[in-house]
Amino acid sequence: MDSDQLVELEAVRVKYYSTHDEQCFFDWLGRMECVRRFYGRGDTLYIVIDRALLSRREVHDLLGFFYRYNISMTQLRVLETPEFSSFLRDRDAYWNYRMFRSKDAAAWVARGGVQS
Repeated sequence: MDSDQLVELEAVRVKYYSTHDEQCFFDWLGRMECVRRFYGRGDTLYIVIDRALLSRREVHDLLGFFYRYNISMTQLRVLETPEFSSFLRDRDAYWNYRMFRSKDAAAWVARGGVQS
């Protein structure tokens, strides 16, 4: 496993609507092949992704997961490669605004693509 391919994403203060919803969250997270590990610290869950294991299906699962649980999607820009760029930048896709045109996205770009 090449550590250059590992990316750490943050899920801050995820809201679960029931005990079953929380279980579904972790079940879904554990089924994604590109997720190498996850761990919590305070109110943040850190999700380590191996970009070498990404497929279009895995990217789509991450998009749906982050969208469903209202996790900041601007950080998913690190998944953009020539292989996925046109797919990710589809202006009609449900994730486009949250990734590229939201206030969070503008702030992310202003920080040079660095999480605050």
